[in-house]
Amino acid sequence: MSFLLLWFVFATTVPVAAQEGWSDDDSGGYTDAQSMLTQAAHIFATRFNMRVYPLPTLKVVSREELRAVASRISRGTAGGNLAGLYRTEYRGRTKTLSEIYVVTGLPESTTMAVVAHELAHAWQADNRRGGTSTELHEGFAEWAAYKVMESLGETGEVQRMLRRTDLYGRGLRRMLAIERSYGTQAVIRYARNARG
Repeated sequence: MSFLLLWFVFATTVPVAAQEGWSDDDSGGYTDAQSMLTQAAHIFATRFNMRVYPLPTLKVVSREELRAVASRISRGTAGGNLAGLYRTEYRGRTKTLSEIYVVTGLPESTTMAVVAHELAHAWQADNRRGGTSTELHEGFAEWAAYKVMESLGETGEVQRMLRRTDLYGRGLRRMLAIERSYGTQAVIRYARNARG
């Protein structure tokens, strides 16, 4: 009997200016990040009817550990600014692994944004019906993180996200344009069904 083994890896990058915060020896980092994961999942479920169950395992790691994980399971990494990663593994249609990695040492608001972004990738892995472009895929995850940060009143983080000029920022602005024109649920439908 053969098994189809699929790995999905989605990485989050954060501009270097936003990378000061918790120290690498912060013992509260995991507890804080776990609480953030629970809070983001609650916001996803109550505001957007986006449920992720079971929640992915959360791993708070050093930047070097995150790069090592990314290089083992992906053809390329997001380079020195890698801040988070979602990894899932399937055997056939059964999900056997679901993990969110977040780097330690980020400001709390940035950590929350990264956790929410990666949780959106977990939702996508469970709900997307077709392949999408990287910009659309990352744009939706960034939009979900943006909405979480907006609901928490984190205006500084929201502004940082809007200023990005990379594919995350372009994708976010694309999702916000869809939301302005057609509403929040249209963004979710688009992320679920869009191809290309």
